[in-house]
Amino acid sequence: KTASHFEAGLYRGKGFLSDCIGVRIHDLKGCPVGYAGRRLTNHEIKKYGKWKFPPQLPKSQILYNFHRVRNNLQKGLFVVEGPWGVMRLAQINIPAVALLGINLSNEQQRILCKLPKIVLMLDGDIPGRKAAKHIHDKLKIHTVVKRVNLNNNTDPDDLQDDQLTRFAKLFSF
Repeated sequence: KTASHFEAGLYRGKGFLSDCIGVRIHDLKGCPVGYAGRRLTNHEIKKYGKWKFPPQLPKSQILYNFHRVRNNLQKGLFVVEGPWGVMRLAQINIPAVALLGINLSNEQQRILCKLPKIVLMLDGDIPGRKAAKHIHDKLKIHTVVKRVNLNNNTDPDDLQDDQLTRFAKLFSF
């Protein structure tokens, strides 16, 4: 059900998405702009990272899943690094978007600053923690920003329902 909702599935053909879970990426208005590929083998993940994006994808102009949640932002929004985290939070009805990495562009900042509250839940690795602090400092001038510091090498999609629900309640979602 989640895979269908997010237009994701295993791609066994040749080319860019070969042997990956392909995830359709949309722009802020909901128009499809390409696919991301979630690598599946530990060897490939260690060597190249979990995700592959087409070089022409305008990541700085995208907040993954924004088009699905934009009409339901009264309470705010969780911000994660990648589509997997968004999908995991959606499974328990927590609105979320992904930066498609750890960098916050000016366009993404412009959109997020208009929201009443943001919860940053980036990955619990060193780059994720550094990015969360940096992004928190940039956004706190404009809106209420809370930061979840996950345990070492833990991603939002690694957490159980009760753990995610506790974070949501803690931040009044």
